Amino acid sequence: MKGRVELRLLHWNLTLGMVGDEWQMGSQDDLLVSREKSRKENVIEKEDIMKRIFGKSLKIISIALLLAGIVPALHGQKPAQTCSLSTLKGYYAMQGQGTAVAGYPGVPFAFAEVARDYLDGAGDIWGYVTANGDGQLVTGYLYGTYTVNPDCTGAIDISGVLESFVVLANGGLRLVGTDSAFVVTRTMEKMPKWHSCSLSTLKGAYSVQGEGTVVAQVSGWPAPPFPLAEEATYSLDGAGNLSGNFTENVDGTVVTGTLNGTYTVKPN
Repeated sequence: MKGRVELRLLHWNLTLGMVGDEWQMGSQDDLLVSREKSRKENVIEKEDIMKRIFGKSLKIISIALLLAGIVPALHGQKPAQTCSLSTLKGYYAMQGQGTAVAGYPGVPFAFAEVARDYLDGAGDIWGYVTANGDGQLVTGYLYGTYTVNPDCTGAIDISGVLESFVVLANGGLRLVGTDSAFVVTRTMEKMPKWHSCSLSTLKGAYSVQGEGTVVAQVSGWPAPPFPLAEEATYSLDGAGNLSGNFTENVDGTVVTGTLNGTYTVKPN
């Protein structure tokens, strides 16, 4: 109804009409001019409101975009990790595999190993290792020293067997042999604080992955040596029995099947 209601007073040639929100009296031409002026003012006012709203929206969007850029930058500017001897302290599970290339009879030959090591936080390391070298099982204790650099690299010397390593964010290590006798890579994962183990410690479903070299003749398989890789799922019952399924690549031939066996666990 705004600006549309009129009452003409013919005797005075005046018109009473609504201009915007107000009643005004005047000639019809005057009212038309007033209405047009009011319409333009309304348009200008609406445009001003929209500009203010849009301007605030732009500011909010700009701030949001700025923060979106700043937050990743702040994440990327975390202080660099620094390490020392005390960074490595506690029990570690070690696994390694590689090839002996010098210093032993019958080289080159493949080997794999696992160990439970203790690092004392002051530069000394000791542990117990089980290794398979060219099909021969070897076990024994190990003793050595380690160093750690501020950039979280370091080195281990186990009776002349040398390794370099990097410390991972989770406290584990990735190692590579640096002496002339072995081409080997190893991993060391931080273990929980000392606790005793038993058969019931291992219970449930496990995923298994492995690779290596077959060095002795196995019935129905190719003549050794040849490479082998496998993945499997094991189910351990907590009482010494296991079962599972496996897929193996035996020298380029895929083999699948099921397995059944037993396991033992020592307190250490």
